[in-house]
Parts: sequence; structure tokens; C-alpha cells
Amino acid sequence: MTDISTEHPDSIPSVELLNQGRRINFSKHCLGDVKVRRSVNKGSWDTLTEQARSPYIDQDDFPAGTHLLYEVELEQDNERKKYELEVSL
Repeated sequence: MTDISTEHPDSIPSVELLNQGRRINFSKHCLGDVKVRRSVNKGSWDTLTEQARSPYIDQDDFPAGTHLLYEVELEQDNERKKYELEVSL
């Protein structure tokens, strides 16, 4: 299951489940730095990267039943925005 909580006009960022991990997509016109953070099972937030390019693939292995939250922070309309993506494995 994936849930996306976003007010981005194109419903981006998005997350896809792949065999090799989770692929996080965000708008290609975001040329500035994009920060991706992750929380596992409602734990503390870890910064995965501060200079992501689309798509970003999180290849860390997690068992079934793990709850992941991703936060994607990027510049949009000259303003820093944060979007959350939720994944249940």
C-alpha cells in the first residue's frame, strides 16, 4: 500500500515499489537541491540524501509489515516545500 499526502499540482512526488526498493519520483523541473528523509515504523527521521535527483531509489531492505514515511523537501515557486509519502510493506 502507498499513500501520498501532497499538494503538488502534478501529484508529484510519488513512490513506486520495485524489486530493488522504493523509487521516489519528483518533478524534473526541480533543479535545486532535493532532500529525502525517511522514518521507519514511526521512529526518528534519517536524512538519506540532500542532493537527490529524480528518481531516487531507496534500496535498504525491510521485512514485510514495515511502515515507511518519506519526506521530500524541494523548492517550488521560490519556496521550500515538504511532501510526505507513506509506504506499508
